[in-house]
Amino acid sequence: MKKQKIFLSIFVTLLLMSCVAAANAITLTLPAESATMTSATQYLNASLDSNDDSIENISFYYRPVSGTGAWTLIGYKENTTDTQTTFNATWDSTSVIDNNNSEINATAMDIANDHVSTDASIKVIIDNGDPTAAWSSSTIDGIIVKYGTSFTTGITADSTIGVKNCTIFLGSGTAQEMTATANACSESYAAEDFGITANGEYDMIITVTDANADKTNTSTRTVTVATLASGGTESAMENIDEEQTEDDTTIGTTDTLPEKNFIIKIWDKIVEFFNRIFK
Repeated sequence: MKKQKIFLSIFVTLLLMSCVAAANAITLTLPAESATMTSATQYLNASLDSNDDSIENISFYYRPVSGTGAWTLIGYKENTTDTQTTFNATWDSTSVIDNNNSEINATAMDIANDHVSTDASIKVIIDNGDPTAAWSSSTIDGIIVKYGTSFTTGITADSTIGVKNCTIFLGSGTAQEMTATANACSESYAAEDFGITANGEYDMIITVTDANADKTNTSTRTVTVATLASGGTESAMENIDEEQTEDDTTIGTTDTLPEKNFIIKIWDKIVEFFNRIFK
């Protein structure tokens, strides 16, 4: 009989412990798992399985990368009825940059400001649309690039969407990858980086990609490449400059223009005509 009482006591204790552990379990119902959040008003909803009058509030938190990084408070709701089990809030998801691996968490707090519920977390996708791409001030349309000389180019983007990386294209040459920092991409290149060896004008475009793989192209810029087709190190622009210098050379006293020869011949004919008359 004594053994039965001991067993019953242990059973009741375990049952109470399981009830305490299960009490105030929290479920995050909005947003749904893997939901795409695109607007300034996103509804947040969490519910408790019960409320023993000790739950004071529920807080909602966000972090841009699931499983890592600091949490940011995005919503808060007080217990207004003592027995309240459902808590709602709204959040402006456009205030954070795009990410396809973000996380939202709901946490319940009791009157002593202690966690008394299990935390609930879900993964969400933040998508504020396609990234923007404005040419940086360093990118000059129609710039002339000589062989072996680098030029700097890049873009700036909307900070509410963000940029993960950029790809720059020059003509049909080899595309180059650019790494984004602080919602911008900026790098220095030479024409030979793109495998270009012929003189001419080439279209330059940058493709901007955000964390959701959304893409945007810049407008077109023109780059004039002045490099020998053979890939030599002598700049064709230097040859052009030399030819221009030769064309602008001042005519010497012994040089005669074609137009001047023609006028002198006519004048000689007129003088010869009058000489014959007045002989």
